[in-house]
Amino acid sequence: MSLSARISLLAAAIAAEFNTIRTEMGDGGGASVATDDTAPTGSETLWYQPSTGILSLLVDGQWVISSKDGIDGLDGADGADGTMPDGSVTYAKLATALKSASSVTDGVWDFAASGIINAAISSNVTVTFPNLQQNTTLKVKIVVTNSATIAFPAYAEKLKGFTDPSGTDGTYLAWFDCWDDGSGTEKVYMSITQTEV
Repeated sequence: MSLSARISLLAAAIAAEFNTIRTEMGDGGGASVATDDTAPTGSETLWYQPSTGILSLLVDGQWVISSKDGIDGLDGADGADGTMPDGSVTYAKLATALKSASSVTDGVWDFAASGIINAAISSNVTVTFPNLQQNTTLKVKIVVTNSATIAFPAYAEKLKGFTDPSGTDGTYLAWFDCWDDGSGTEKVYMSITQTEV
């Protein structure tokens, strides 16, 4: 039996149980199931769309659960983002880009690629920040060799206590906080300090 057919049977069983509970509560039942590739109309109680893998449940006229490929978040009745319950997001569920590290030897430090970058800079570079993401911090470990110079974009503003890694060999830890990712209005605040090691 195909996965789609199994999910359709599960949806029908859930709807039948839902009807039983509603009848026992004096609500009269009336749950219905749709297992097709159309959008939900609001008349269904349980709706499964095989082509996308979306499974939704309607309670009191609101689509309260919607998932794709198992679980993909909550949607409101109009498809807008819903509210996730407190404590429902764990470190294990974070996007890989938020908890991964990457290594580079150039000045392309991508906010969307990973949360931590290990930058080995041995020749002069001009840093660029593709995919700026407002309210995101990019952490970069910079190892400068050969007295390489590093130039930062004009929209990157130094914070008090900034240690300039340009032209001085050593290991530096840097934090780049994006406050505005709009085209032409970019704003990144940067803090860099040299390690003692």
